[in-house]
Amino acid sequence: MYDDKIEKIFLVKDLKNTQLPKEILSGSVSVPAPNSHFRRIPKEWILYIITEGTMKIKEDDKIYTLTAGDAFFLSPGRCHSGIRVNDSISYSYVHFQWEGLHETLLSEKDLLSLIKKSQEEKLSFLPDQNDFDYLVLPKHTTLLPHYFSDIKQIMNKLLSKNDSLLAWHSHIKNALLHLLLLLISRSEEQKRTQELDIVPFVPKLLTYLVQHTGEKISSSTLEKEFHMNFDHMNRKFKESTGKTIFRYLQEYRISEAKKLLKTSQLNVSEIAESLGYCNAFYFSKVFKSIEQISPGEYRKKYR
Repeated sequence: MYDDKIEKIFLVKDLKNTQLPKEILSGSVSVPAPNSHFRRIPKEWILYIITEGTMKIKEDDKIYTLTAGDAFFLSPGRCHSGIRVNDSISYSYVHFQWEGLHETLLSEKDLLSLIKKSQEEKLSFLPDQNDFDYLVLPKHTTLLPHYFSDIKQIMNKLLSKNDSLLAWHSHIKNALLHLLLLLISRSEEQKRTQELDIVPFVPKLLTYLVQHTGEKISSSTLEKEFHMNFDHMNRKFKESTGKTIFRYLQEYRISEAKKLLKTSQLNVSEIAESLGYCNAFYFSKVFKSIEQISPGEYRKKYR
């Protein structure tokens, strides 16, 4: 269990309507033993991914010991310097800017609450309901092994673009940096999976509902697919998403129907059939119960 009274530093970024982070400088460093980082005050964020060895950095009054598998962020405007360590060190770094990224102190209780709310939104495929989307990054963390492996590969791809003079490669580097930050955040979230009460099969079930939305899906279908009692599945699904399985499926189908009504030439019967409804009459009834207008009226209003 985590001590929910201890506050730690995290970086938080609201991802709604946001631009990608901007990579300024990136590279890799290997220093033989002994090593000691130099003193400076950066104007931008700096991400370190430690691949081998040990390094100690003092930022303001706090000392951090970084070892292989760690991710660490140095903050703009803060003085940092190295403390001599009798060990070699290898690491990759990225200097970057990202408007809206800020430091905050969070207790483990507050962090879990923030991550849980964000996780619940990520479980939704309904675009109208995704209005809470925060990236939460630890100031210093040891990455889970499979994430560390993926992050090293992505970092190498980013660094491989450094010698390119093609302007559009800077956009690729920004996208790769964004992916790095997302994976660091995801690694931290997964450390707390048990604390979040997110049932492991729920994301798989959501994916199944989306991929098979045009088919007839029944409780017996889901029991055979997931080898689980439907009532148990439905109860756990509602605990994680706030909706029953078939209510969720219904809302997802209607969200897809709205897209088709606005953008396609399919008639109402064809849309109903493509989304797994037995007939257009039932589809129209469900659509109106959720949107308060018929499919035909919706099409006239939004096309």
